[in-house]
Amino acid sequence: MTLVTLVNELYHIVAVCRERGSGQIDCALFDLLYDKGVTDPVARKMLARLRQAARLGRPTTNTEVSKPLGDGIYEFRKDNLRIIYFFDDTRMIICTHHFIKKTQKTPPGEKDHAKLCRANYLADKSRNITIKSELP
Repeated sequence: MTLVTLVNELYHIVAVCRERGSGQIDCALFDLLYDKGVTDPVARKMLARLRQAARLGRPTTNTEVSKPLGDGIYEFRKDNLRIIYFFDDTRMIICTHHFIKKTQKTPPGEKDHAKLCRANYLADKSRNITIKSELP
């Protein structure tokens, strides 16, 4: 599994990314926040929310910022942009992916994808597999 650091303060916030081979990493969430965020005000505000969560810890009291989806899966919220994440017990927030919410309910496939990422992360962690945490 490849994780890329998004913000590192009290909490370490990372994004699950894909390796494309030859050392190249494809990270849509990093691209959204740091590339598109230069011109997209919603992405810029979402990055500010992530930075605040990294400074202050678990964002569990304000449902405008973050909302539990059940089964230990949560979402950061800003307008219709959602970032799905889960916690590791070591002050780590692992963001699995993002999507644009188009209906009242979060599509079940989004939560299922996050649960699969969490299972893969925990399996790699238990086997002591090195998890990359920065862009090359």
